[in-house]
Amino acid sequence: MSPNRSILPTIMAAAVAITGGSARAQTCDSYLFPLDPGSITSARVVARTTILDGDTCPDPSALCRSRSYLIRDDIVARSPLARGDYTCVAYFKDDRQTTGWVESANLIAAPLPAVQGDWSGQWTRLKGNAILTILRSGTGSYHADVIATYAVARDNVRTGGADGIMAFHAGAGGVPIASFGSPGADRTLVCRVEMRRYGRWLLANDGVTDDSNSPCGGMGVTLTGIYRRHVSSH
Repeated sequence: MSPNRSILPTIMAAAVAITGGSARAQTCDSYLFPLDPGSITSARVVARTTILDGDTCPDPSALCRSRSYLIRDDIVARSPLARGDYTCVAYFKDDRQTTGWVESANLIAAPLPAVQGDWSGQWTRLKGNAILTILRSGTGSYHADVIATYAVARDNVRTGGADGIMAFHAGAGGVPIASFGSPGADRTLVCRVEMRRYGRWLLANDGVTDDSNSPCGGMGVTLTGIYRRHVSSH
């Protein structure tokens, strides 16, 4: 994505709107991407294509128009989510993230970007306030601690978080998937975060969906998102 192209609006005031006690958001949304880290693949853009982002997308209405676009040879993280002729993707560069629907015909499979370094470090989420700290012990195990905040108003800040020793298993294609938090198989009831590496970034999901709150925090708070490792200037 070239520097002079517009990025989709940053934090929407109602990015995770509260309806009937549940965290509601469009399925292909920067605050809910990725719903399943292990299912993310990589794709290359073969022709200039608009990124559609909005509650009504990807329908052709005026509400679903966008000035953001990708150009040929841009690489995106591709979700299995699809609607008609469109696929949900995320494009990220440095500390910017653009998530939305693009025409599936403009995407072809691409190799996954090479993972850089190990898991340890301080990671900051690209969208919303969340910091993930991963420490590696002398025995080689990893401990993760993440905290997120969601400011409803100046005097009403909701928080969420999780911590624990990271466990690993092989996902699709042998990609390492890490998890930590409370034990239990039902992630709609217990706070357990799943993560994977994707090039320079880390993809995390805490069980939140488009019609249920995360079990890891207050209403509207989620740990899900794309994280970038903080690099010290010293």
